[in-house]
Amino acid sequence: MKKLILWVAIVLFANAALAYQIEENNVTFEAGGNYSMQDKAATTSFLVPNVAYEFEAKPNKMFKVILNSNVSFDMFKNTLDGDALPGMDTWGNNLGFNLSPAVKAYFPNDLFAKVVLPYNFTHATPQVEDNASDLAETTNALNADVSFGYDPSKGDIELLSPWADFSEGLCVEGKFGMEIYSKTTVDGEGDAVEDHDMHIGAEASYAILKKDMNMNIKPMVAFEKHLNDEVTEAMAIDLGLYYAQDFSKVFALDATLGMNMFKLNSDEDMVNTLGLEVAGHYYPMEELEIVPGFGFSQDLTTDDADPVMTFSLGASYNLDLK
Repeated sequence: MKKLILWVAIVLFANAALAYQIEENNVTFEAGGNYSMQDKAATTSFLVPNVAYEFEAKPNKMFKVILNSNVSFDMFKNTLDGDALPGMDTWGNNLGFNLSPAVKAYFPNDLFAKVVLPYNFTHATPQVEDNASDLAETTNALNADVSFGYDPSKGDIELLSPWADFSEGLCVEGKFGMEIYSKTTVDGEGDAVEDHDMHIGAEASYAILKKDMNMNIKPMVAFEKHLNDEVTEAMAIDLGLYYAQDFSKVFALDATLGMNMFKLNSDEDMVNTLGLEVAGHYYPMEELEIVPGFGFSQDLTTDDADPVMTFSLGASYNLDLK
């Protein structure tokens, strides 16, 4: 089954790679900082930098070929009461590379199907003062994701600002994913996993666009269930309400209020977490975006759980190659 999905995806991508109608072809450079806190514990992190490439093209009305990739480096430091724990007064870091080729097929009556083969490489160095390089973990993973659905909605709508991420209409999507290959090594030692994760899921959203107010409102629901009990039986349900609005030609705001219901296996109770994420989008120039952000989450299940608050500031520069 895994080999069949892999070969079908490769053939579809190879055929669609002859595309001539380019819709997206851009490189984005990103950097930023993040500070999160829960009671006396805090984490400071910096993304320096992330370079992302996006390509989309259509050889005909039925198929679209998509390629997303990025290279990133981030560093982090965990503290308690403002100080690092003994032996951890240093910075950890992560080096990552992701490559996600995909093919999307469009059918009559607004139906679609999509195959994605995401590959992920990470090299994670822990926050320890001694022998950090010997403890670093290197992971290579290849997955196969298949989705299908009904999508008469319109996306990437531009109103006032260059943000241009408004949408309108209904989208319903079913998903199936499986891990094809995964191997983690420490100091060169490690074996590929034999039991691979599989999961199914579904998502639905309905975007309401108020052009007279330059505003989006979108209720959302998502479900995911992992199937291989040798790996995990985790299940999650997400309910959300999304809001976005252009306030001027240079500033937009978006926010998501959500409820996450999660359990690790069938024997455990659901853990319910309420979350809020808010981000501003300021454009001193069309290609340059500055993004201040705030996040809040609260565990509603655990007694006396402290909330987690996150503050962030980032910037990105988009280079259009079309």
